[in-house]
Amino acid sequence: GEHQLSEAEIRFHLGDLMLHRGRVQEAEAFLLDAVRLNPDLAAAHASLSVIRIQEGQYEEAKESINRALALDTENPLPYLFYAWLIRREARQSGVALTREQLGSMQISLLRAARLGPNLDDAMEMLEEVNESLGEPDMNQDPRILRPAKRPPGFRISAIARSGLNFLDGEDFFGGSRIKDSE
Repeated sequence: GEHQLSEAEIRFHLGDLMLHRGRVQEAEAFLLDAVRLNPDLAAAHASLSVIRIQEGQYEEAKESINRALALDTENPLPYLFYAWLIRREARQSGVALTREQLGSMQISLLRAARLGPNLDDAMEMLEEVNESLGEPDMNQDPRILRPAKRPPGFRISAIARSGLNFLDGEDFFGGSRIKDSE
């Protein structure tokens, strides 16, 4: 039968919508409500991590990411957000990424790429990390199984796109690469 959304799931979706629209305070309120109603809602924890990263609350962001991953290891977004967290934290402190940080990013991005092979941001960041580490072209990397063509009707998640734009401080959906497959 038809799946009825729980109150927590409804609050999560409203929070994500507010996050997409740049209404961070409203997004945070809905997402915190979702987590209060259902502490096991992994997606809400992942979305909260986006807000915490943007606010520079890196320890809280790590906690949200870790909680999301403890609840759902098959979602590529927390892995991607963890790499963004490492990069953002280094940028804010004004220091170059260490090999250890780049290695952590690489591991996280490889997981994101395996779970979400059409997550362009994970693939692009992984290319940058591999280049920084002096590793071979990612397209030749046997650790990644990237389909040559997206399935018909495939659409990169607007949630992922808006979260990443939010982390970069860009306008939501401005210059986005959300595309339907031709």
